[in-house]
Amino acid sequence: MELDDKPRTFKELLPPLNLLPLLTSYTIDHIAISSYWIFFGLFLEDYVSNSYFDIAMILAIPAIISVIGTTIFSFLSDITGKRKLLIFIAKIALMLQYVILLVVFYIGPKVWNILLILAVFGIFTQIYYTQISALTTIICPPDRKGQVSSYQIFFASLGWMIGSSLSEVIKSWKGVYGNLAFAAGFALIAGIIAMFSTTKPYSEDISDKVDTKHVDEIETWVLRPEPRVIEPIKTTEKHATYFDILKRREILVVIITLAILDLGFGPFNVITSVYFRTVYETPFGPAMTDKLIANSNTIATAIGMVILLVSGTILDRTGRKPIFIYSVLCYPILYTLMFFLSNRPWALFAIYLYPLYALKVPTANTIVADMTADNERGRGMSLVQIEQVVFGNIGAMIGCYIADIFPGDWIPRFVPEGIYIIPVFPMILGTVALILAISLVKESNPKVLAKIAGIEKTLIGSD
Repeated sequence: MELDDKPRTFKELLPPLNLLPLLTSYTIDHIAISSYWIFFGLFLEDYVSNSYFDIAMILAIPAIISVIGTTIFSFLSDITGKRKLLIFIAKIALMLQYVILLVVFYIGPKVWNILLILAVFGIFTQIYYTQISALTTIICPPDRKGQVSSYQIFFASLGWMIGSSLSEVIKSWKGVYGNLAFAAGFALIAGIIAMFSTTKPYSEDISDKVDTKHVDEIETWVLRPEPRVIEPIKTTEKHATYFDILKRREILVVIITLAILDLGFGPFNVITSVYFRTVYETPFGPAMTDKLIANSNTIATAIGMVILLVSGTILDRTGRKPIFIYSVLCYPILYTLMFFLSNRPWALFAIYLYPLYALKVPTANTIVADMTADNERGRGMSLVQIEQVVFGNIGAMIGCYIADIFPGDWIPRFVPEGIYIIPVFPMILGTVALILAISLVKESNPKVLAKIAGIEKTLIGSD
């Protein structure tokens, strides 16, 4: 069978209609998060503690604890199929978290009470992301997983851009109370919208709408190519455990590569706003205002959306591995520049505008979706989420502790204060992850594998 390499029409480049409730929910969710998260580290530094380690601990420990909930609920979702209900419950929990945080900030925030609130609700809130990823890749056409993963991040970026552009306005108007109240309302809306989504796998949805005489034509379209090595993973009766999925060599290599990358990126990710405010308050340049911090997030997200418009189609029509390698390569390059240009605030601002997530996240999700069956997709996606949460936050605590104690007189040109050491972590560990991505990560795109298998078969036949 020849693979369909014809350019997709404009309609085929748009999201399938059955994905719109989930994608819209994702947008609203990211409006909620970005409307407070951009300044949350600054709120903690101003109201709770000026220790970088305390800030990292408040944000990291609850996130790591959330892995328990993600693991349990992902397993339940794969057994019961109640993904939509879990998505709604997660958003209700997030709304309650924001409301309680609002009250605590009013009566007097402390390290312990902020930590407790985030830890308790984190058990329920993070399952939203794995279930959205699992459900979108189940109900989408099988040969558009890469494109759909990019849609997901595109709609998330749209929400982040809207929320970040509003966050500074809300902060100036009502402070942290306004940011949290705004976030709570939109978290609830995100949960309600998701309930309008279908849960039918794409193949079942199509069979309900098409005459049986066209079934063979549809089965051909959704890729059942020769040779058998590239057949899609079929749903099985046996429920694979997390360990069963993780011990597949191809998935394990991807998870380890991402873990090393996120271990290095974690410190910067947790205290981004604190880092930029500190840098801009030194004699090197003027203070970085709240408005400039918010605008930097808005611009970076807008650039990310442009990348996401084309990245999904590229993922589906070319190999996953080259895109994955490029996405990892950007980390050591950008953070090396950030470290050596730390005395050039506007250079740092320009470097930050490149959205690292725009290729890394959809590519990683697509690779894992390629390697998992429908009835284990929730656990497969949760492995990516668990890796990001655990290693990103462990890295954050280690990096921020070092930033607290690192002396400013060792290499004062580049590290006049401890926080300036933060870019070193993604610079070094990003290089290690790049080596693994190049040498060990395997291609997973069925179309590319089909072409490779066809070429090899031709070469063998010519011998």
